Amino acid sequence: MASFLPLELRCRGRKVAALRTGNGPRRLLALHGWLDNAHSFAPLAPLLRGVELVAVDLPGHGRSEHRSGDASYDFLAWVGDVLELADELEWKRFVLMGHSMGAGIASLVAGVAPERLEALILLDGLGPLAGDPAEGPARLRHHQQQLRRLRQSQAPVHADMGALVRRMQAAVPLLSAASAALLLQRGAVAQPTAALPQGVATSYDGRLRATSAARLSEAQVVAFLQAIVAPTLLVRPRQGAPYAGIQLEGRLQAVAGLQTASVPGGHHAHMDEPAPIAAAIDAFLRPLPT
Repeated sequence: MASFLPLELRCRGRKVAALRTGNGPRRLLALHGWLDNAHSFAPLAPLLRGVELVAVDLPGHGRSEHRSGDASYDFLAWVGDVLELADELEWKRFVLMGHSMGAGIASLVAGVAPERLEALILLDGLGPLAGDPAEGPARLRHHQQQLRRLRQSQAPVHADMGALVRRMQAAVPLLSAASAALLLQRGAVAQPTAALPQGVATSYDGRLRATSAARLSEAQVVAFLQAIVAPTLLVRPRQGAPYAGIQLEGRLQAVAGLQTASVPGGHHAHMDEPAPIAAAIDAFLRPLPT
């Protein structure tokens, strides 16, 4: 695991926890996936060469503060968060890397602010999930119903950390126990009860479990991808996300000069099998100017 230094940033007036490691000439901002946190990049970070890496707990995740009650966690909101965090770091230009949901966010950022990115690295994700515009009313209605239920509930308490690790593995196919435990070091809090004196619960904002209030259409996602000008690498684990409902070929063609790398492993291959991914990233970044 990388030797990280804790870092506290501010975003929209709230605390965003982050981890910093490395002192190379290239600056790399790393965005984790849905319900994960900055520890997502702990196995990969020490294998990356010549970079200063900052991995953040996105708002509502890990040790970062949750959004206010009137704010949302939609993809377009994440774009502003990322740019504000880069400003907090005083990084005018940087490499942006994202895994899964973080890759979807990074894809949008790259299309919105091409002048800020030296390069883009996407780990098992290319743009956010799209939606059929005709399903908009039903989607928003379902979102509001879920939010009402989630606001009235609390995160379930598990008997101990081992039980929570097993629950996470059951929810995330092919995730190793070691990687689940690593994520939960930042993503769980002690929650003792009379019945469960060693009880633990997840720390993320429960509202993150609600389906999106709205989604971009596939045409809108492709428009963002077509606006990317930074050199881009897509890393695709061979047992990774199924890309269900995504028109993948159209997205692959939308990013000019897209490079791809096929690596072994599942959706969290950057944690469970990081060496091939580090090698692909090094081969991608090495020729680029610093």
